Amino acid sequence: MKQILIALFAAGLLEAGTDAIPAQEPTAWTAGAAATKITPETPVWMAGYAARKNPSEGVAADLFAKALAIEDPLGTRLVIVTLDLISVPRTLRDWLQAAAQEKYGLPPSSLLMNASHTHCGPELRASRLADEESKAPYAPAAERYVAELQQKLVALVGDALQRLEPARLDFQRARVGFAMNRRRPTTHGYSNAPHFDGPVDHEVPVLRVTDPQGTPVAVLFGYACHNTTVGDYLIRGDYAGYAQQYLEEDHPGLTALFLSGCGADQNPYPRGREDHAKQHGRTLALAVEAALQTRPQPLRGPLCAALEDVALDFAPVPPREQLERTAAAQREPDRSHAQRLLKELEETGRIRSTYPCPVQVVRFGRDLTLVALGGETVVDYALRLKRELAGPSVWVAGYSNDVFTYLPSARVLAEGGYEAGQAAKWGSLPGPFTDTVEERVVGKVLELARQPIESQPAAVDLSIGQQATVQLADGRTATVKLLQVDEQRDSLRQALRLARVSVEINGQPVTLGSATYHLPVTVGDVQIDCPVTKGYNEGGDHWGLDADARLRLWPAGYPLITPGTFGYPVNQRWFASHTLMANQIGDGEDIRKKPVYYHWGLDFGGAERMVDVLAATDGQVISAAGELLAGGTYPDPVKPRSDVVYLRDGRGWYYRYSHLDSIDPAARLGERVARGQKIGALGKQGASGGWSHLHFDIVAPQPSGRWGILEGYALVFEAYHDAHPQEVLEAVARPHQLAAVGETVTFDASRSWSRRGRDHIASTTWIFSDGKTARGPTAEHRYAKPGSYSEILKVADKDGNVAYDFALVRVRDANEPELNPPAIHAAYWPTQGIKAGDSITFQVRSFNVAPDEGREEWDFGDGSPRVCVQSDGNAQPLAPDGYALTQHTYQAPGHYLVQVARINRRGETATARLDVIVQPQ
Repeated sequence: MKQILIALFAAGLLEAGTDAIPAQEPTAWTAGAAATKITPETPVWMAGYAARKNPSEGVAADLFAKALAIEDPLGTRLVIVTLDLISVPRTLRDWLQAAAQEKYGLPPSSLLMNASHTHCGPELRASRLADEESKAPYAPAAERYVAELQQKLVALVGDALQRLEPARLDFQRARVGFAMNRRRPTTHGYSNAPHFDGPVDHEVPVLRVTDPQGTPVAVLFGYACHNTTVGDYLIRGDYAGYAQQYLEEDHPGLTALFLSGCGADQNPYPRGREDHAKQHGRTLALAVEAALQTRPQPLRGPLCAALEDVALDFAPVPPREQLERTAAAQREPDRSHAQRLLKELEETGRIRSTYPCPVQVVRFGRDLTLVALGGETVVDYALRLKRELAGPSVWVAGYSNDVFTYLPSARVLAEGGYEAGQAAKWGSLPGPFTDTVEERVVGKVLELARQPIESQPAAVDLSIGQQATVQLADGRTATVKLLQVDEQRDSLRQALRLARVSVEINGQPVTLGSATYHLPVTVGDVQIDCPVTKGYNEGGDHWGLDADARLRLWPAGYPLITPGTFGYPVNQRWFASHTLMANQIGDGEDIRKKPVYYHWGLDFGGAERMVDVLAATDGQVISAAGELLAGGTYPDPVKPRSDVVYLRDGRGWYYRYSHLDSIDPAARLGERVARGQKIGALGKQGASGGWSHLHFDIVAPQPSGRWGILEGYALVFEAYHDAHPQEVLEAVARPHQLAAVGETVTFDASRSWSRRGRDHIASTTWIFSDGKTARGPTAEHRYAKPGSYSEILKVADKDGNVAYDFALVRVRDANEPELNPPAIHAAYWPTQGIKAGDSITFQVRSFNVAPDEGREEWDFGDGSPRVCVQSDGNAQPLAPDGYALTQHTYQAPGHYLVQVARINRRGETATARLDVIVQPQ
């Protein structure tokens, strides 16, 4: 037994088939929470409302600072500090950052500070108070308050870190609706009033921390709404403070922390009274309770935190002469704002032209991305980042680390109004930002969120009864033991259709399906899959496998392969056409053939000469068009051919691209190519069998010490879905099946995938060719006649998203093995970005029929007349015109299920289906 580190990175997304999967054990987190009261002890000038004329007159509810400390198994820490204050001034952030780093060794990126933005707390800017005669007497009190606050906060961080204990972290969410957009359009611009049709974010994200026995320790929750229900002279945390209070009262011993969302253009309604604030607080607390009743999503490591500033440009300020005129006038707040700018000009010789906005991204593995933005952030940022960031869960907070002024979106800037720039007149910054602000902030978030998680997970070959201890990329080890290998074979060929392996991971049993569209499974802190078992070597060993099974392991939550180093090798939709993935049988299911040909690579069907084949990685062309780069020593599996390109990447892996109709001139021998670069056009040249597809495989060193195939389905799946975050649901009815007439065929949809986890799939429906239907992940069906059948799988999730796939069943008459029923392949182009009115090319070719034996009949699923064409029946597999082509245009957007069929002289039908999505114009 040998093992070798393989540069893969894993994401546990699905259960393996219908096999029993144990409950996931949580990552070995530690967590601790602490709180300290920060209520002013004497009357103070209050922040938030410029119309106030007096200092505070009492306390309706205490203010608190709270801290949640989290540490992952590698010792990476995060401390989230929440404040019942109007803001986090940059000076306060910088002071606490330096103090926490010096005293506790906490890196700046591991400290997140967030303000609830209550308008019923103290003014923190003593210098601002000193500038106004009526407020100047309260400036010393503000200075003392901030000095005391600093000491309380550094002690609070230490208290939370001291309380670190083993814990479990879960993410849950609910919704609540008292926030309403406050930018009402009028004939004179935008007024501060409820606007029902304006954008909102009603999600309530919740991070729950429990001890190992399941007792709640802390809940961190958020909401996107101004914390401005009341505006009197009493100190309180407003609705956010009451929500925390109610949760802690209802759960003794719990620390509840509020993380303000992107609510700068949202207000709570109704508003104006104390009972409104309490009512909204109770409503939000109940929403948190509701979230806690949903199925928890365990959070896994690693914990990755990044913090950087992004420079935001201010619009040009007026010339000095104009500022002096404004400063001499009596109009407020323009007069005071101009005076402050002139003071800055006098003291520094210039007026600042940019502002450093802090952007922080914290990733809990691939389970949750927490974004914290500076400024008073409008809702567009949360809505956009939730769309653009890949991953099951995204949480966007505003009011974090430096609340400098409003952070408007491009929409708000274009509309104008208070949040767009008028609010800046109440502060010391020059004025509105330029229209580049949104793209700069979002660009920085995406940059930080997509920083690769480097890793080197391990592969190991085991025989039954063998055990190995494998070191994972995060430095921990996992012990894996192969217990059993079960093989499922068909009745007609005795060919291996599914291999299941039973293993133990750190003492926990799990059963895995070997390849055939299975994705890695998470067991505790480990992800594992089984790419191949020895039974698939019947037709020759392409895998370099000597033992009974190969297993691959990654730390839970890690990507399968370093993000940014691997891509989808064709520019078409996922499952746009027929596929033939690893361990499927690739010989056309002629039951007379021996030995059985178990396919070892990945075949992506597509439209001939229309689909671009793309480099999956950066690499060097070491073989193209039958030539081999001189001066090198290459593995035996690397075999040049006229229709093939081989690339070698920085990992030393070899990538094969076969059946190319043409090779791009840039993919010349010895040249370097970049990931995503075109290297050719998809075709059917070489030993393709006559159907247009890309054969893609990877050859790499294996645990046996030999070169062999590195199974790539899961890697390609991850790369595609990382690049297409809008695709959140995949139905998977594959692989194809072989059955005898009258035999029961079992259909299995359990390989289907939701970005939010398998539990988010709400329904599964099978629709059979004879009109019968069945519900549930598995279904059974029998066939009375030979043919190639394509059965519809429809999967829906809890958000109303729908996905389709098609199960191909080849039915044979066991008594007439020499009679091959017809087969068919269909494809279309383009497969993405189709708009109503666009022309689509459909291609079809039938097999096992004579050129004049029947015709293909298209049903485009939109009620239009059926269209008949006639392909050559694969009479000459490499014939350039072997596929029959037709064009079709959809007049309306929709999800269209397309069918094409051809009948042979025996009355046997071959059917193929396509799923075409048409968007509005």
